[in-house]
Amino acid sequence: MKYRWTLIILFCITYYIQNTMSVYRTTTISGLDNDSGYENGNELVAKYNEPRGIAIIPGTNGETLMLIADSSNHRIRRLNINTKVVEHYAGTGTPGYTTGTHDFDSVDIRNPTDIHPYTDSIYYVSESSGTQSVIRKYDNGTREASTFMGDSTTNLIFLEGHLSRGLQFAYASCTIGDVLYSSHLFAVKETDFSDCVADDQDCSRAAWGDSIDNTLCPNPTYICDGCATLGSNVPRARGQVRGIHCDKERDTVYFADEFFLRRRTNASTQNCYETLIGRSDGGTDPYFKEINQITQDTEGNLIVTDAGNHYIKYYNITSNSSIILAGTGAIGGTDGELGTSTVHNPYGIEYYNGRVYFSDNSRHTIRVLEGKVPDKPVPPVMISIYANKFEVRGYKPPTIIAPVEYYQFRVNLKGSAEYTYINFTDVSTNYPITQNFLMNITGLESGSTYEIRMKAVNYVGSSEWSDILEERTTFGCYGLDPSDGNVCSGHGNCTTNNFCECDENYGVTGQTNCSFAICDGILSNETNVCSGHGECISPNTCACNSSYHGTTCQFPRCYGIDSTNNSVCSGYGTCSGVDVCDCTTGYTGDQ
Repeated sequence: MKYRWTLIILFCITYYIQNTMSVYRTTTISGLDNDSGYENGNELVAKYNEPRGIAIIPGTNGETLMLIADSSNHRIRRLNINTKVVEHYAGTGTPGYTTGTHDFDSVDIRNPTDIHPYTDSIYYVSESSGTQSVIRKYDNGTREASTFMGDSTTNLIFLEGHLSRGLQFAYASCTIGDVLYSSHLFAVKETDFSDCVADDQDCSRAAWGDSIDNTLCPNPTYICDGCATLGSNVPRARGQVRGIHCDKERDTVYFADEFFLRRRTNASTQNCYETLIGRSDGGTDPYFKEINQITQDTEGNLIVTDAGNHYIKYYNITSNSSIILAGTGAIGGTDGELGTSTVHNPYGIEYYNGRVYFSDNSRHTIRVLEGKVPDKPVPPVMISIYANKFEVRGYKPPTIIAPVEYYQFRVNLKGSAEYTYINFTDVSTNYPITQNFLMNITGLESGSTYEIRMKAVNYVGSSEWSDILEERTTFGCYGLDPSDGNVCSGHGNCTTNNFCECDENYGVTGQTNCSFAICDGILSNETNVCSGHGECISPNTCACNSSYHGTTCQFPRCYGIDSTNNSVCSGYGTCSGVDVCDCTTGYTGDQ
């Protein structure tokens, strides 16, 4: 008997997998390398002037768009990632501060540094320069820009409370719920939207920075961790706090304190900070120097623009380690794989759909960094063994940037060169953050040894096959486990492989799967069961054809009347066959 191997999954696809080896390739998608200017259009003509913060937003027609803080052009630009065409979005190009509310095309802005999408249509844009620090609110629905925080001045003293007061520079912002966290010179500021009714409302306060708490941080020249009171006695940051990123799912704010990567956990309930990695003199690998901005992949790990070292770096939260994804440390704008690609003062960064987009500030370009194939996975682990299936647990291999999109399994009988390939996409458990998954391989032969391998696949290619998991199915009967309620058709016991001990009046022990009832000593699948005139529907129970009756359908009917009925053949004959009356002497006729 030939069996099919199947996989119980929520989504299944099958196609040939090409194993491609590629490691962190960087490609310029917009802007001319080392050629500043202002020009809209496709990647062959577009020009920027020191682009900084970027943000990925959805388009109205399904396209993917990027907003770009084109800092030295004093504009916000919009790039269609699909077509690679950039266009004007906001700003006049004249540096300045326009008070009140203005439409996108008439607002004067100065050195935009960061763009934070609060909703699909509301964006907060930070402007930071030596003469102006402000955070503006852009409403894409009305196409109006208005000042949210700060004014046309830059204060070296951190001012709280009043939104209209000057800021200590305004580098970047992010939100968790109704709270906006913004990074400044030596400080992280917290602003509660629900409290901000008017400019004179006391709704903003220092979360980290400004003054020095000698108890918490006795030596202000070194980094210190711990908890602080909002708005007072909060330790001064080590250096310029530029990059900031909000992890809404984990209620955590990450920020770059110049050379240090730090975080505030349980951000909505407490004001406690810890340093993840860094050292006071900056340094190269594995440390950082002048982190500009931060983004996060689907597994919660961080990717940063290490501007001072001219790298794009990846920080693993679990292992507390970092690796280089792009850049050699040398200044340049060369595309290519890790080891050959170079960057120059990278600034904005955004993880989206398995790729990392970043602005290469001093090269005046927008670039994308793609991941590599997944690492070789460990073999699947057997959880439960049955006669006709395996329940196995698969473990997701480490991935960086490019997440696993699906897994492929190869199943074969041991010693056989005939393989079955099964693709599995685990969409049931917050994919792709889950580290493992459960699956059932069914339709196997009982009492047989199988070899199982798996590999992981992403948009770059596929990993190596895992080592072999070898396991033998238990004995069973006709594809079912002995403990299955339907084994031996529910009418017997499976005692050895494909051997059913049938209940009385069902099947033949050792020769059938007990699926056939017995009527008058004859199996229901025999042609002469029920005298050949009916169906054996249960032990010794025949369902006769309409022309026969009797416990074994042995008697005919004549014109719908049982042959044993006194009225058959009008009471003047015997019914010797179907509709055949043998009349007594003196009577004639069919009935």
